[in-house]
Amino acid sequence: MNIIKITNGEAWIKPFCTRKARKLINLALFKNATSGTDGKIVNLPIENIPKAEDAKVLNMVDKIILGGQNQIVDEDLIDSLSDGDFDLILKAVNNILEPAHQDPNE
Repeated sequence: MNIIKITNGEAWIKPFCTRKARKLINLALFKNATSGTDGKIVNLPIENIPKAEDAKVLNMVDKIILGGQNQIVDEDLIDSLSDGDFDLILKAVNNILEPAHQDPNE
């Protein structure tokens, strides 16, 4: 598990993505998207991006501990996190989901 320090606690990130999680993330990202004749996405609804980010965090975070207490990882919890904490968690999740896109300077 990757443990990310956040304000007043920590988030435990799963070390791998399951097939089911990947399907849920893709469903959130590509819902109502359209593609051209070449099969490439030409119209990705902008509202899908935060939905896909939420799906990534919800499916890849094993647990969040705040103030020493285990929290139920659900949409209400991640919506109550500060932007900075959410971004730290999302960055750690993205490093697992897309290791080829990691910034070599970090």
